[in-house]
Amino acid sequence: MKYVPKIYAILLFLMPVLHPLPVRAQNEEYFEPGYIITMDGDTIYGEIKQRVPWKNSKSCIFRAAANEKPVEYMPFDILSYRFEKGKYYISKMVPVGDKKEPMFLEFLVEGEANLYVYRDMEKDHYLVERKGQPLVELKNEKKVVEREDGFYASYSREYIGALRYLFSDYQSLYPEINSLKLEDKDLIKFAKDFHAKACEGEKCIVYEKKFHLQKMKVRFAPVVGMNVAFLGYHSDDGDDAEELDYEPSLSVAPGLGITFWFDQKELLGIGLFVAYMSNVYHGESTLDNTNAITYREAFTDVSNVRAGLWFKGVFLSGKVRPYYFVGGMMNWTFSQNTEYLVTDVVRSTVVTNHGKKEGGPAAGYNIGPAGGLGMEIPLKHFSPFFEGYCEALLFSFGEEEYSSSNISTGLRVGISF
Repeated sequence: MKYVPKIYAILLFLMPVLHPLPVRAQNEEYFEPGYIITMDGDTIYGEIKQRVPWKNSKSCIFRAAANEKPVEYMPFDILSYRFEKGKYYISKMVPVGDKKEPMFLEFLVEGEANLYVYRDMEKDHYLVERKGQPLVELKNEKKVVEREDGFYASYSREYIGALRYLFSDYQSLYPEINSLKLEDKDLIKFAKDFHAKACEGEKCIVYEKKFHLQKMKVRFAPVVGMNVAFLGYHSDDGDDAEELDYEPSLSVAPGLGITFWFDQKELLGIGLFVAYMSNVYHGESTLDNTNAITYREAFTDVSNVRAGLWFKGVFLSGKVRPYYFVGGMMNWTFSQNTEYLVTDVVRSTVVTNHGKKEGGPAAGYNIGPAGGLGMEIPLKHFSPFFEGYCEALLFSFGEEEYSSSNISTGLRVGISF
């Protein structure tokens, strides 16, 4: 085919991403060391099920040992629970509209002013509590405002007034309050600054979980893929007379992947990938002039090496780990040879020209976006996986007098260890 339409490239790139996600239920059985504190103040150590934040606010699933049956605790069944060196949740009655609901709030800062957060399906809700005063939610409601030139988003910034009222006895903090953003970083800093003023020489406790790059883990993964490649090109000088429509080419692509995981649970990382590909593209074209018809046919053998860099993340961790990856890919074509057949028909005369030549339509280098979805099955010593991918190498550069694009999609299987 000739130059690949951009919308077609976009659709091919999205194909793996639009593939249905696996069933969640198989992937939520991930427990971390932690403890619960009973309503009597007793501490019981064991393991806590790691789930998405909004579920952590609804209940705690705890087991005293790996071989014991998990127990689900609701707010005020226990006083609090905490992941070892991680997030800390405490039972609170939380104002929601005109009523109060029991909830596990994530404890961010404990001090003269306590800072909490709970996260639902829509947004994060931050709450502040000064000693001897009720719990107050910090609100910043979004409204859509219609003007003559269109619609705009407007935010209420109610939290600014609420904080100024709560800390009216510390007006020196007003400049900081006025510039606060409603997010973890700014609010934690403000709570620490207030505590330093209210209790000189004492430090507050920050429970926010930190992100440690020094715990990076490395995994290697030999892979083999079944790849379908689409090649398109056009002359930079605008002369399309010699162009061919190339059919998709199917090939086997061996490669090696390396993933650098940022955390011990291997949920977010950076991946490097290199693969070898060899494709034979078949192209045809017909040029109908006034006095003659020219039929062109070519078989082009293209060998290349591809290298990619992308972010990789795991949706849910458990017995089966669905994941995504998205980034960029570069292609280097180091060899291409073309066998061609040209047939000219002039009235009743047929002239055939057959031959071989070095070179072909593929550019020396291509770059573009890449991504996909995959599934990994963690075992004791290694983890087999499979993934669907798409590589849209739309941009070419080199010494050729034409531009080419290469879009590939397919499936890969491999073993990570």
